[in-house]
Order: sequence, then C-alpha cells, then structure tokens
Amino acid sequence: MTHPDASPPPMGMDATVSTEPGTLRERILDRALERFNAEGIEYVGIRDLARDLGIKGGNITYYYPTKDDLVAAVGLRLRELNDRTIRVPEHPSLLAYMRMLRQAFRNHWRFRCLFMSMPNLMAQNVALSATYVGPVEKGRRRVIGDYLERLQDAGLLDPGLREEERERIVGFIGLASRGWIGDASVSFRDRSPEWCMAYYLRVVVDHLRGFATASGMRQLARFEAELADGPRGGAPDGSSPTPGADQRQG
Repeated sequence: MTHPDASPPPMGMDATVSTEPGTLRERILDRALERFNAEGIEYVGIRDLARDLGIKGGNITYYYPTKDDLVAAVGLRLRELNDRTIRVPEHPSLLAYMRMLRQAFRNHWRFRCLFMSMPNLMAQNVALSATYVGPVEKGRRRVIGDYLERLQDAGLLDPGLREEERERIVGFIGLASRGWIGDASVSFRDRSPEWCMAYYLRVVVDHLRGFATASGMRQLARFEAELADGPRGGAPDGSSPTPGADQRQG
C-alpha cells in the first residue's frame, strides 16, 4: 500500500479508467470529454463528435444510444477515479487528508464540464444523477466523515468535535470540492487552474484550522508550504493565492 503522505501525481497524470485504451469506445469518451470541457456539454452534439472523430454517428450510438448515455459514461469515469482517490488510509493525517483533497480537486478539473453544468445534469440525466446521489453520495460522505473521526482519534482534530459538527465539515468540503470550478470561472478568469486550486484549498485549510489541535495546525501549515513552494502552487506573478486578499477580478 502506498503511504498516505506520498504526494499525488500532477494534474493530467492520473490513469484512465472505465475502458481499455485504444478502443473506439475509449476514443469516443476521450474526445467527448475534451470537447465537453472546451465548449460545454450543452453545445456538443453526437453528430459534431462523430464528424470530429471521422466516424459515423451510428458508431457512437452503438455504444451510447443517447447523448445522456455518453455524458453518464463520462460521469462514471470520474466516479471511479474519485473512488480510488477518496479513501481512509492506513495512517491518516491532516497532511494526507489535504493531499487527498488536492487530488480530488485535480480529478474534478479533469472533468470540469460536469461541474459547470451540474444542476441541470442532476435534474435531467437520470443515469448521471444515479452516479452521484443516493447511496453513492451517502457512501462518499461516510468515508470522509470516518476520516475526520480517525483524525480526532489521532489527536489532530478537537476530540470534543461532535458528529453533527463533523457532518457540517463534510458538507463544507463537498461544497468546496464541487463548487470551486464554477466560482473560479467567475472570480479568477485570468488565473491558472493550479493557482485556483491552491486558493480554494487554502480556504479549506482556513476552515479546518477552527477544529485542529496544535499537532493538526502544524500539518496544515506544512500543506500550505507545499502549495506555496510547489512548481505550480503560486500565482503566475509569484504571489501566493491567499484567501481574503484583494484578488477577485471585476
């Protein structure tokens, strides 16, 4: 087992999931994700995608009868990737937790089209909705809640933290991990994805400071140092993406 303090791979280096590489099904999903990310899910049709791939529309509908099926398959890829990312490790720590969350942010950026269209997709795409709500979402929240409880047991979070308080932390983490892409598209349009991720991860760090012990504070500080010192952790001008600074764009 990889030690939980091992650094995650940089953006774009995570393994492809769901289908074997090189197959037509894989090519369709790869290109669909690229087009959806670049143009928006609402603006890319099956015919457009087929023309782009140099194949007939029937080659796509053979695997994905409708566009909703194609979008759901993209969503399943993300779910599988997050299933591998969001786990309680053998040696839990706040540093490992924040590194896990950083990888989840990277996963979400890789599938950013889903989060830019999430409300409509959840209402209209039954298959995709089933991937994210109900037992799946409850299971994900339970894993994160269990992780927080283990951090309490390890003396990194306030031992007096109640279950309902942990639930609110889980809710905040979900809001940050799913919502940062949409907020960044409005607030920080001229910033790089890595800069934006660092900014919103610092927001999470600030939130967790309210519950961390002295040992936990030291681990949060170490993670912040990683954000500042990493090759892509700072802003293009060398400044640090600190929450609360006057950096929001008009």
